[in-house]
Amino acid sequence: MARINVFLDRLTEVFLIIAMLALIFCTGAQVVGRFILKVPFMWTEEGSRYCFIWIALLGTAAGVRDKSHFVIDLLSGALPKGPKLVLEVLVHIIMWIVALVLLVAGFQYAQRASIMHSASMGISMAYVYGSAPLSGLLMVCFLAEQLPELLGRFRAQRSVKA
Repeated sequence: MARINVFLDRLTEVFLIIAMLALIFCTGAQVVGRFILKVPFMWTEEGSRYCFIWIALLGTAAGVRDKSHFVIDLLSGALPKGPKLVLEVLVHIIMWIVALVLLVAGFQYAQRASIMHSASMGISMAYVYGSAPLSGLLMVCFLAEQLPELLGRFRAQRSVKA
């Protein structure tokens, strides 16, 4: 599982770099077209928006892989070791719920959106909304890899108390 996740992580990073470069290109083309050429390109706003959506959702999955997701450090830093571990387990459970919602509901929504096309670029909206189930799937893979280590620490903490 770890080798697959390393591959998925590298692939996600490459795609994030490509999406960021595309976002910069779209934004740059919009500025050049609007202010220098005085002829705005109609596709640049949509392209920027769709790149940003992909970056946000795949960046979330990358954050889960690196364990750099949103956690309130002030709260967890002030807790003793036992309650801190319980908080970690709770956060992990919430992340599983979010990942599964993104995967299932995102897939259903992307299927429904496949009949719609964007106004300027004319691409299927399934390509845009496909970022949600893909992000959810990546999060599930990364969370599944982290689960044994977290459960092992939780069991060890409980056995120390007993």
